[in-house]
Amino acid sequence: MQTNAGSGIGASSNNWHAALPKQSNRGSVVASGQTGQGAQPNPRAKLMQEVAEEMDAIETEFGDNYRIGRVITIVEVLDPGGDQGVGLRVRAGQYPWVALGMLEAAKKIVEAQMPRPE
Repeated sequence: MQTNAGSGIGASSNNWHAALPKQSNRGSVVASGQTGQGAQPNPRAKLMQEVAEEMDAIETEFGDNYRIGRVITIVEVLDPGGDQGVGLRVRAGQYPWVALGMLEAAKKIVEAQMPRPE
């Protein structure tokens, strides 16, 4: 997969994700990492909804003044029948050492968001 930094799409210039169907059966995340309301009927719609939510968050934080740089996707793929277990798809369109640096930074960000015992 090739990555190019291209210009970002601001909220006022294009609301491409507004046409995506809203997921009413997302469910809440429980400790096991699975949703509380069963399997997603359309995996493609689930992934597109996640991307749309990320774009909303980016537009809220940065307004119209941003560009999308490098992107890494990590997707947990579940086998409903249990025959193949769980797959983890990682796609990064940059040099491996850049991807590793981004993943290490992401790990630190997630660790900082974890609640601390008092």
